[in-house]
Amino acid sequence: MSNDTTVEYRLDRVEEDIKAMKQTRGGIFERINTLEKDYASTSATIATILSDLGEIKAGLKTLTEKPAKRWDNAVTQLISLVIAAIVGGLLSKFM
Repeated sequence: MSNDTTVEYRLDRVEEDIKAMKQTRGGIFERINTLEKDYASTSATIATILSDLGEIKAGLKTLTEKPAKRWDNAVTQLISLVIAAIVGGLLSKFM
């Protein structure tokens, strides 16, 4: 190969490499763009899940407090009944 042919060959190779790099670079930007959209979608989904989790947590707390309130009411009524019986018994003895 002569010197001109070698330079021409090398120039053709450089041009091909530049074209390949442009295609690769374009593909990278497309993938980055897709990842950004996916990230935004994922962030929105996570925000919704966290909001729902907060609501579930509040509902669960309400459900777990109901039996305790019922038990407290039953104990209060039982104590009131015992006190009323004692007072009634004392009043019946003194009258």
